[in-house]
Amino acid sequence: SLVIHFFTGTYYPCMGHFRGRLISPEIRSAMIILGRIISTVACLVVLSFTHNSPLLILASCAIMNGIAAYNMSLGFDKINMANRDDNDNGYEYDEESD
Repeated sequence: SLVIHFFTGTYYPCMGHFRGRLISPEIRSAMIILGRIISTVACLVVLSFTHNSPLLILASCAIMNGIAAYNMSLGFDKINMANRDDNDNGYEYDEESD
């Protein structure tokens, strides 16, 4: 129970931090509302079909978490590619390592 509370308690501050760094202020509120609407609809659909079986609920949550992790990895790949394009040769240069 303590582990679940720890990870739940760290999720929202981490998401707020990344949201503040990665999403521009002009579209931040629209993205938050859109994410909440999609999340609510997905939960309603999943729970309406799987409410009688705990195994199906667990499996559907695992599948949705996998989809979310995949989408986040795509987003981070795009950010990394944009940062590489800013450099001349595509690699970060650390002056202290010389």
